[in-house]
Amino acid sequence: IDKGSISSINEKWTLTTPLPQLEQEVPESFRLLLERQSASLTTEEQQLLSAASIVGLEFSAAAVAAIVESEVILVEEQCEELARRRLFIHPTGASEWPNGERTARYTFHHALLREAWSARLSPARRQRLHLNFGKCLEATYLHREEEVAAELALHFTEGRDLSRAIHYHSIAGEKTNRQLAYHEAISHFSQAMALLDSLPPSRKRSAQELRLHLALAIPLTATKGWAATETWRAYSRAHELSRQVGSFAEQCATLCGLWVGAYTRAELDAAHDLAQQLFHIAKRSRAPELQMKAHHMLGNTLHRLGQLPTAREHLEQGIQ
Repeated sequence: IDKGSISSINEKWTLTTPLPQLEQEVPESFRLLLERQSASLTTEEQQLLSAASIVGLEFSAAAVAAIVESEVILVEEQCEELARRRLFIHPTGASEWPNGERTARYTFHHALLREAWSARLSPARRQRLHLNFGKCLEATYLHREEEVAAELALHFTEGRDLSRAIHYHSIAGEKTNRQLAYHEAISHFSQAMALLDSLPPSRKRSAQELRLHLALAIPLTATKGWAATETWRAYSRAHELSRQVGSFAEQCATLCGLWVGAYTRAELDAAHDLAQQLFHIAKRSRAPELQMKAHHMLGNTLHRLGQLPTAREHLEQGIQ
């Protein structure tokens, strides 16, 4: 790779040129060698390598067998033969699937080889293989889907099963959020919402969008803060949707989020209005915990506005 395509920051090397562009810089001699080796393969071997490229740089024989709808033993034999001839892949041990099935694992010699085999697939064929593998992975990890949620989201996105892709991006976002991997969580929730835009309008879609915005607000708060425009935008859209399709709890959650944002930004008139909205809801609900929160919000806002006697009344009621 040309030195202009990479950079070093804190002793970590990073690509500064997109991978597709780097692939164009592969020496012609390498390309010719690749074509010559590919020509020596059977049709079945070529299909196997293309299917393996869908799984990843490293793959299991069981995964490839599921994609091409073949027997695992047959795929292992074909992979062993390719590895013996040192063509494109080499063995990397074995792994066990959740159902207890042990299977051999292999790795492409180089990431560019995987990209080259993937590029040989037609768009329709690539979509079908991704969908096949997504369904296989989903069935294999039944009741344990969270472990491979990010992979499932990827394969169902590429397989154009958008409902499943949104579902698993949401699960992956919740998982990474619990792990405090906030940037990954933001990415998953954002991708889910982008896919949601492709679906026709419906009450169900609006409810999904509401949950996604509430979920997205959590890592945004952690990484950018309550006063950030992105956080405010997430809670604002969630509040709008909560008034249409939201539950009582979701409506209260959006009001609380908006209040903290307005209070943090010193937009005290807006904060006062939001606190009053929650206060009226709390009074109607007769929920003690919600009433305590509403008194707290109003008391703090009124204190900042200089209305000290009224602020004290609310704060005292909030601790009773």
